[in-house]
Amino acid sequence: MNMRAFVRELVLERHANPPADEDTLRHGMFYHFLPRIQTYARENGIDIQRYDRTHKQPFGVFVYKTMSSVLSNMVLNGETSYVHLRIIETERAREEATDPDHQVEIFFEKNGLMRALKPLKDGLNISLYSCKGFESTNAIEQMLLRLQTRPVKIAYVLSDFDPSGLEIPEDLKRRARRLGIKTKIVRIGVNPDQIPEERRSMSLVQLKPRDSRYPAFVAEHGRMAYEIEALSNREIRELVIRRLQEEGVDFAESVRKRFKENQHYMSRVVTETILQTLKRRVRRAAIDRIVRYDTRAPTVAQLVASMEQEREFLDLPQNLIRRVAQEVKDEFNISPEDEEGGEE
Repeated sequence: MNMRAFVRELVLERHANPPADEDTLRHGMFYHFLPRIQTYARENGIDIQRYDRTHKQPFGVFVYKTMSSVLSNMVLNGETSYVHLRIIETERAREEATDPDHQVEIFFEKNGLMRALKPLKDGLNISLYSCKGFESTNAIEQMLLRLQTRPVKIAYVLSDFDPSGLEIPEDLKRRARRLGIKTKIVRIGVNPDQIPEERRSMSLVQLKPRDSRYPAFVAEHGRMAYEIEALSNREIRELVIRRLQEEGVDFAESVRKRFKENQHYMSRVVTETILQTLKRRVRRAAIDRIVRYDTRAPTVAQLVASMEQEREFLDLPQNLIRRVAQEVKDEFNISPEDEEGGEE
């Protein structure tokens, strides 16, 4: 029995008796069946310790990749499902929209882009999913299940401008079609013309001539490739928003709804902003006193009193002034005696 047939038997065994708890492919399948895998190796004369010397990868890596590939094909063929097998994704970052009426999802190549894109999720009610390279069939299946209850108009893809990055959306489209997903999938960047000119002369991407996609990429685009990180976080968000506007996606209602639902959250954000502003004022006041050879501690009451009007205008929590005063006192070690001595 070859390896793919052996792995298929393991998947069918789990399908017949799925566990009660969810688990990852790595932990719930590979390590769970590890004793069986070791037995298979012995019975087939495979030297696990020396395997990588002749095959350029450890035997365990070979088995895991085979397991992932076989399982993906079985799901695509309708023989089983990740949901039934209780296999979940944990290696890919995700942030799901809280509003079931959201219209847009964004797939991006690297977990590190979550920081740049999260404000769009919070403000525009957009779901975010990291592909970490090629998106898995598991994630596509989860997308299909979501779309059964949450119709989404469009899915954007953000990836590097290199052979693999350009293939990601095409791979997503093929898998989506096989699973009956009709959501429009569009790659929106990064492309060379989206990168400021001063950042195009140097790149950290090293093309791999052995990549099967390499010849076609070089023939069409040349040997210069770019990472999505060539754009700043703000530029990435602006790219998405411009595309939303071009597509005619109306997110104004989503913004209004989110703002109304999160007034308290917005108040906290503004409160923190005001707090930091006050602290900067305290620092400037302290420096000014030092310049004037005045060693008395800055007066908290006078510094925070100027914010009273802003507090009322923004309808912030009533304890804002008290909280700001206490935090400033704590940060600058201002004692009651200091405060009394600093009154002017």
